[in-house]
Amino acid sequence: MPPVGIQPLEFLATLPVLSRPLLREHNTAFWAAPRAPLTVIHSTSGTTGTPLYLAANLWEKGHAHAFTEEWLRRLLGTRSPRTLFLSGFMMPSVENKELYWVDRVSKSVYLSLYSLSAANGDAIVDLFDRLKPQLIFGYPSAIHQLALLLGDRVQPSKDQRIALTTAEVLHSHWRAVIESSICRKVYNHYGSMECSHRAIECEVGNMHISPMHGIVEVLDEQGEPARPGEFGRVVVTGPSAGVCR
Repeated sequence: MPPVGIQPLEFLATLPVLSRPLLREHNTAFWAAPRAPLTVIHSTSGTTGTPLYLAANLWEKGHAHAFTEEWLRRLLGTRSPRTLFLSGFMMPSVENKELYWVDRVSKSVYLSLYSLSAANGDAIVDLFDRLKPQLIFGYPSAIHQLALLLGDRVQPSKDQRIALTTAEVLHSHWRAVIESSICRKVYNHYGSMECSHRAIECEVGNMHISPMHGIVEVLDEQGEPARPGEFGRVVVTGPSAGVCR
């Protein structure tokens, strides 16, 4: 929290910018101490290098879930839609031969990324018929592959669901294929676990940065806010005052 009498953004400008290598080298030094009850440790994907390990307490996890649920309420009219996941998180390994598995708590279904083949087409259509998913969540490349696999086989029910994409670039031609095949609309989503910034697509197609998840700044070489139209480096401050670039 900023000292009394200092505006939050003024205080933000006084904080040092931490590089990712520094965060990696002193990873656990950025965890709160003592650790709060029910704190869980998870890692980033590691797609940009060595994974970072993050500590999240119950309030932080609940905050993220509440934000997502409110977004879903606006898009679908419910905070708990029937969900089919196609992503690398909580996914069976390539050695696991199961087509999908069900989370007994959330009732969400996780469809294996490795099962998107013609040989499993009928079984996946049957899964759609039984689950009647309102939401498909995952990597845009995987959802695009699913749409190519299913073609028009689930089109009668596609207006009942949407897709949320994350982690990869959502190409316009992928969006077109997905929306013509398996859902009425695709909504894009971008963020990072370590910096806690988040940008989401609204009902009319605009991307919105949420300051509740992280403050995003574009700074010039002197560390001052870049003027409109100028290039700069993106600096993100998460809610736990961790700053990275």
